[in-house]
Amino acid sequence: MAMLAQEKGMISLKAMFWLALLFVVIHVLIKVVPMWMDYTRMEDAMQGKANLSQVASNDVEIKNSLEKTAKELDLPLTQDNFIIERDPNSNKVTGISTNGGWDVEVHFLWGAYIRTFHFEPVTK
Repeated sequence: MAMLAQEKGMISLKAMFWLALLFVVIHVLIKVVPMWMDYTRMEDAMQGKANLSQVASNDVEIKNSLEKTAKELDLPLTQDNFIIERDPNSNKVTGISTNGGWDVEVHFLWGAYIRTFHFEPVTK
C-alpha cells in the first residue's frame, strides 16, 4: 500500500516516447501499405498475363484485361500505358511494362510531411 500512496498518476517520458513512436509507425503503415498492395496486385496481374499468354494471344486482349484490372484498383492506367514485349523468334510474351507508371502523393501527419511515390511495374 505504501507504493500506491506514492504514485502521482504521471506517465514517464520513456513511455510517452514509445507511444509516440508506435503512433507514427502505425500512421505510416496505414498510409503506405494500401498503395503498395495496389502496386503488387497490378504487377501480379501483369506477370500472370505474361506467363499465361500463348503465342496466338492478341496484344489488344492482354491490354484490355490489364486496363480492367487497373480500373478495379483505381489506378490511372489505360491500354496505352502497357508495353508488351515479345520474343521475335517464337512470338511469345517475354515481358510487360508500364510506360510512365503512376504517382501517389501521400500526406503524412496531416500534411506535415508530403511524399510522392512513383510506381512503374515491370515483368520479365
